Amino acid sequence: MIIDQNTIKLVRALVKISSAIDNMDEISHANEFKFSIKKDLPPYQQWLEVFIKQPMDALANADSDTLMELIKIFDEYAGNVYIKNNYCTHINLMLAKLKSALYDLEALDESYREKVSELISKTYNFSSKGYFKTHINYVDPEGNTFESLIQYMNKAGDHIIIGTQ
Repeated sequence: MIIDQNTIKLVRALVKISSAIDNMDEISHANEFKFSIKKDLPPYQQWLEVFIKQPMDALANADSDTLMELIKIFDEYAGNVYIKNNYCTHINLMLAKLKSALYDLEALDESYREKVSELISKTYNFSSKGYFKTHINYVDPEGNTFESLIQYMNKAGDHIIIGTQ
């Protein structure tokens, strides 16, 4: 495997998506899990799990300690975020991780982007659902907004995985 900027961006996106899947699990077990999200989340989550399984397994086999440390970074930050209630918190975290993963995927060179175009399309379509708007308009006690969550995910990914910030 050639390790270049595209590979690093892809790994970064996959780690964020993997962490977002954990939030999806929490969302699907909440009492508030109903209506459109109950219809849309399970098939998208199942598709994501299948799509990322092979590359995540390869990453885990190559260096499982580093992979777990990267996932832990996003999960530990998430522990400091609380927006309205647990359900709303997990919605915001899931969407921020997905939007941040899109940031990385859209920064890939065209030839790489073509290989993950279905991932980009499905993630964009899911994360842009109108019913999420009512959940992302809050500010947590620390002053975090939905946009600041995305910015943190982007910056953490740049700093930790690339070492540029």
